[in-house]
Amino acid sequence: MKRLLSGLCLLVLLPLTGCWNSSDVDDQDYVNAVGIEYRQKEKQYGVYLQLISFSKIAKDPAGGTQPSPVPAWIATGKGDTLLEAINQIYSMSERKLYWGHVTAMVLGEEMAGTQNLTEVLETFMRYYSLRYTMWTFCTREDMVKLFTASPNFEKSRLSTQLHSPDSHYEIISNVEPLRLNRFIQLYSGTRRTALLPCLSLSSRVWSKDDKPFTSMRVAGVYTFKEKRPHGYLALDKLQGLRWLEKNTTRALIGIMEEGKPLAAIRMHHPKVKILPSYKNGAMTYDVKVTVNGTINELKRFISEKELEEKAGQTIAAEIRRTFAYGVKIGADLYQLQVHGRPAIMLPGERGRAAAADEPLTEASLRDIQVKVHIVSGGKYKIYSER
Repeated sequence: MKRLLSGLCLLVLLPLTGCWNSSDVDDQDYVNAVGIEYRQKEKQYGVYLQLISFSKIAKDPAGGTQPSPVPAWIATGKGDTLLEAINQIYSMSERKLYWGHVTAMVLGEEMAGTQNLTEVLETFMRYYSLRYTMWTFCTREDMVKLFTASPNFEKSRLSTQLHSPDSHYEIISNVEPLRLNRFIQLYSGTRRTALLPCLSLSSRVWSKDDKPFTSMRVAGVYTFKEKRPHGYLALDKLQGLRWLEKNTTRALIGIMEEGKPLAAIRMHHPKVKILPSYKNGAMTYDVKVTVNGTINELKRFISEKELEEKAGQTIAAEIRRTFAYGVKIGADLYQLQVHGRPAIMLPGERGRAAAADEPLTEASLRDIQVKVHIVSGGKYKIYSER
């Protein structure tokens, strides 16, 4: 009898096996990117969702691309609170929205420039399916135009800098991409400066047939320190940043001589040492950089030693110039103050700790030593008489 009852129970439970609480793929819409704005004038939040149909992003076996760009669906919600703006989108959605595939979050300019960011992040991350590994950006562009920008060569929108910034960083290492978990760590940390990459749109480089083609690029960074915004810096003021980033894989510099181009060198994987020094109640910092380079262009014959020295001087000048731009807005772009404060607070270290917390000045960066090693001349010999 017991065996009979057990068999009947198994027959009843069989239909319930598997993911009984899951939703069918076709019954959901998948959010790929989220944009958040705050309009100070209207005192309103704006939420923008980018949704891409997964059924249309499969690659063509013949060419690896699609015959036409996959359309991006944009949902827009507005409200006095962030939750109210999101609920406005839900009220007009035909199917359940799934947030587990969000790979990018973009903050509008006014949002990045206010102190409401802490509250927004706390509210936004209450959604269980959201992940802290999404890429994080800010923008000065219209959010709809940014989310509808098409990738080159009719590829999937998931290949743009919005969703795959690490791939672009390997091509040209200007501003390191930032994931949300790392941004929150820097944003909330003590004596740390968070550098939030800022996306923009440009049609200066690419064209499709005879028409300009708009592409994404990183135009600069918004800076934050201890949850407070410290301002925006354009990309041309951040050239020194790449030499103190350990993940820099490809950085190009031009060597000038009497106002004319002398050489172009591709640098990669710099090694950095930051040496703090406490003296007379003030903290100063020395920076040592060692980096390898490959010659891309050489206008005239020059000795290896002389070229390495000129390259080192160029890099040192970029480091100091970028540091000065950061000092003007109160941003520690190189995280020097983290190195200045002692790891273990001893009675005799209180003065040093207090000095490390003081605002930086241009004199805080004392000495910069750059050692460049030319390791290759590309397909040709490194040096040859012409």
